[in-house]
Amino acid sequence: MDLEKLVDDYISAWNRRDSSGLLALMHDGVAIYNAFWMESSVGRHAANYLRDILDEDIHWYKQVGDVIDFGNGVAFRYSAHELTDSTGGRTVFEGAEVLNVQDNKIITVSDYYCDPDRSALLEVAKLTAIRHGLSKYVKSGLHAVK
Repeated sequence: MDLEKLVDDYISAWNRRDSSGLLALMHDGVAIYNAFWMESSVGRHAANYLRDILDEDIHWYKQVGDVIDFGNGVAFRYSAHELTDSTGGRTVFEGAEVLNVQDNKIITVSDYYCDPDRSALLEVAKLTAIRHGLSKYVKSGLHAVK
């Protein structure tokens, strides 16, 4: 699987406010964790959760730096910009996304609002893979935090 293309497709779907496009990239049992809001959603509830987030989102995003392939997924940094700022000149906030992949589909999404360097982001990715990437828990219906 081309993980850089996955990240491009993922960011593009966010910027288009395309929940169907995002869900097409995701496993049916996907677990989504938003660290800022301390919210999580799993499986069929993820579709409604994504639609709600996209309806409220007032930013567009761009990747910052390289995509980090950590074996069973990918981590990347992003910057968020106001919708009216088409040049991307002023960054509103930065964050990091960790996507665990199983069977060429995203099985977990962990979103962190932070500004980690590459080594810190790799550590976050490893932690996320351990805590949220265990499909036996995702399939049982437990949310990502549990």
